Amino acid sequence: MGKANVMTIRVPEELKERIEKTASLQGVSINQFALYAFKKYLKGKKREYVIRDFDFLMTKIPGREVPDRTASERYVTSVFAISMTST
Repeated sequence: MGKANVMTIRVPEELKERIEKTASLQGVSINQFALYAFKKYLKGKKREYVIRDFDFLMTKIPGREVPDRTASERYVTSVFAISMTST
């Protein structure tokens, strides 16, 4: 793996607890579990499906509008670039 970067994400308390519990049960760090989950989710998925999923999740956040398509595409393209270079 190349240079490691730090990324801070905010998650609901319930999800944080589930992540901590699952990582503990698997005997790995939260970081290792999160990296695995991100890669597992993105592996083999077409960009348009990731954008669709992201847009769907955004509709579930009260008071948040789905971002414009070009912003979503730029975000997903950068995520794919990162995931492909760190595999």
